[in-house]
Amino acid sequence: MSIYEFTRKKLKTHGVQNSHDGRIIFSDKRLFLMFVRLERARRFEDIVIVQKAVNEIASYCKSIGKPHLIIFSFMYLRFSDLTPHITHRGEVLSDGDIRYVKDYTRRLSQEEVAIGEWALSMFEKYERFFLRVIARGEE
Repeated sequence: MSIYEFTRKKLKTHGVQNSHDGRIIFSDKRLFLMFVRLERARRFEDIVIVQKAVNEIASYCKSIGKPHLIIFSFMYLRFSDLTPHITHRGEVLSDGDIRYVKDYTRRLSQEEVAIGEWALSMFEKYERFFLRVIARGEE
Protein backbone atom coordinates (compact mmCIF):
# COMPACT_ATOMS: atom_id res chain seq x y z
CA MET A 1 0.00 0.00 0.00
CA SER A 2 1.38 3.42 -0.93
CA ILE A 3 1.93 6.09 1.70
CA TYR A 4 -0.89 8.11 0.09
CA GLU A 5 -3.38 5.27 0.40
CA PHE A 6 -2.20 4.52 3.93
CA THR A 7 -2.63 8.17 4.97
CA ARG A 8 -6.08 8.43 3.37
CA LYS A 9 -7.22 5.21 5.04
CA LYS A 10 -5.91 6.31 8.43
CA LEU A 11 -7.60 9.71 8.15
CA LYS A 12 -10.87 7.97 7.31
CA THR A 13 -10.60 5.88 10.48
CA HIS A 14 -10.42 9.16 12.42
CA GLY A 15 -13.69 10.37 10.91
CA VAL A 16 -12.33 13.01 8.55
CA GLN A 17 -15.04 12.22 5.99
CA ASN A 18 -17.82 12.53 8.60
CA SER A 19 -17.81 16.32 8.78
CA HIS A 20 -17.98 19.07 6.20
CA ASP A 21 -14.80 20.71 7.47
CA GLY A 22 -13.00 17.39 7.80
CA ARG A 23 -13.63 16.56 4.16
CA ILE A 24 -11.56 19.63 3.27
CA ILE A 25 -8.49 17.53 4.09
CA PHE A 26 -9.33 15.22 1.19
CA SER A 27 -10.46 17.93 -1.24
CA ASP A 28 -7.53 20.29 -0.62
CA LYS A 29 -4.57 18.57 -2.27
CA ARG A 30 -2.01 20.75 -0.50
CA LEU A 31 -3.47 19.98 2.92
CA PHE A 32 -3.68 16.25 2.21
CA LEU A 33 -0.02 16.23 1.14
CA MET A 34 0.85 17.87 4.47
CA PHE A 35 -0.70 14.87 6.21
CA VAL A 36 1.38 12.59 3.98
CA ARG A 37 4.45 14.52 5.16
CA LEU A 38 3.25 14.00 8.74
CA GLU A 39 3.12 10.26 8.08
CA ARG A 40 6.64 10.36 6.66
CA ALA A 41 7.82 12.28 9.72
CA ARG A 42 6.15 9.74 12.01
CA ARG A 43 7.95 6.93 10.25
CA PHE A 44 11.25 8.82 10.53
CA GLU A 45 10.80 8.82 14.34
CA ASP A 46 12.05 12.36 14.98
CA ILE A 47 9.95 14.55 17.26
CA VAL A 48 11.36 17.78 15.81
CA ILE A 49 10.35 16.77 12.28
CA VAL A 50 6.92 15.61 13.50
CA GLN A 51 6.32 18.91 15.31
CA LYS A 52 7.43 20.83 12.22
CA ALA A 53 4.94 18.89 10.09
CA VAL A 54 2.15 19.58 12.59
CA ASN A 55 3.08 23.29 12.70
CA GLU A 56 2.90 23.47 8.90
CA ILE A 57 -0.56 21.92 9.01
CA ALA A 58 -1.59 24.39 11.74
CA SER A 59 -0.33 27.40 9.77
CA TYR A 60 -2.07 26.28 6.60
CA CYS A 61 -5.34 25.54 8.39
CA LYS A 62 -5.27 29.03 9.91
CA SER A 63 -4.59 30.56 6.50
CA ILE A 64 -7.72 28.91 5.05
CA GLY A 65 -9.82 29.93 8.04
CA LYS A 66 -10.12 26.45 9.55
CA PRO A 67 -7.68 26.41 12.50
CA HIS A 68 -9.70 23.69 14.23
CA LEU A 69 -8.63 21.14 11.59
CA ILE A 70 -5.31 20.88 13.43
CA ILE A 71 -7.03 18.42 15.77
CA PHE A 72 -6.87 15.82 13.00
CA SER A 73 -3.07 15.98 13.03
CA PHE A 74 -3.07 15.29 16.76
CA MET A 75 -5.58 12.48 16.26
CA TYR A 76 -3.39 11.07 13.50
CA LEU A 77 -0.58 10.62 15.99
CA ARG A 78 -2.68 10.02 19.11
CA PHE A 79 -4.55 7.05 17.69
CA SER A 80 -1.50 5.16 16.54
CA ASP A 81 0.90 2.64 17.98
CA LEU A 82 2.98 5.52 19.39
CA THR A 83 0.63 6.00 22.32
CA PRO A 84 -0.12 3.56 25.14
CA HIS A 85 -2.58 0.78 24.45
CA ILE A 86 -3.34 0.60 28.19
CA THR A 87 -2.32 2.89 31.04
CA HIS A 88 -2.58 1.17 34.39
CA ARG A 89 -3.70 2.97 37.52
CA GLY A 90 -0.92 4.86 39.23
CA GLU A 91 0.80 3.05 42.08
CA VAL A 92 1.94 5.12 45.06
CA LEU A 93 5.43 4.08 46.10
CA SER A 94 6.79 4.10 49.65
CA ASP A 95 8.70 7.35 49.04
CA GLY A 96 5.55 9.12 47.83
CA ASP A 97 6.38 8.94 44.14
CA ILE A 98 3.79 7.56 41.76
CA ARG A 99 4.57 4.87 39.19
CA TYR A 100 2.51 4.60 36.03
CA VAL A 101 2.79 1.51 33.87
CA LYS A 102 1.89 1.82 30.20
CA ASP A 103 1.49 -1.02 27.73
CA TYR A 104 2.22 -0.44 24.05
CA THR A 105 1.30 -2.62 21.08
CA ARG A 106 4.94 -2.89 19.99
CA ARG A 107 8.46 -2.04 21.17
CA LEU A 108 9.06 1.71 20.82
CA SER A 109 12.18 3.84 20.84
CA GLN A 110 12.42 6.69 23.35
CA GLU A 111 11.85 9.12 20.46
CA GLU A 112 8.63 7.35 19.48
CA VAL A 113 7.41 7.43 23.09
CA ALA A 114 8.17 11.18 23.18
CA ILE A 115 6.18 11.74 19.98
CA GLY A 116 3.26 9.74 21.34
CA GLU A 117 3.24 11.52 24.69
CA TRP A 118 3.41 14.93 22.99
CA ALA A 119 0.56 14.02 20.62
CA LEU A 120 -1.54 12.68 23.49
CA SER A 121 -0.96 15.86 25.49
CA MET A 122 -1.86 18.14 22.57
CA PHE A 123 -4.93 16.11 21.67
CA GLU A 124 -6.24 16.19 25.24
CA LYS A 125 -5.54 19.92 25.46
CA TYR A 126 -7.60 20.81 22.37
CA GLU A 127 -10.06 17.98 21.78
CA ARG A 128 -13.02 19.40 23.67
CA PHE A 129 -13.06 22.72 21.85
CA PHE A 130 -11.96 21.71 18.35
CA LEU A 131 -14.08 18.56 18.10
CA ARG A 132 -17.11 20.57 19.19
CA VAL A 133 -16.43 23.14 16.45
CA ILE A 134 -16.03 20.39 13.85
CA ALA A 135 -19.24 18.67 14.95
CA ARG A 136 -21.17 21.93 14.63
CA GLY A 137 -19.56 22.80 11.32
CA GLU A 138 -18.64 26.25 12.59
CA GLU A 139 -15.42 28.23 12.38
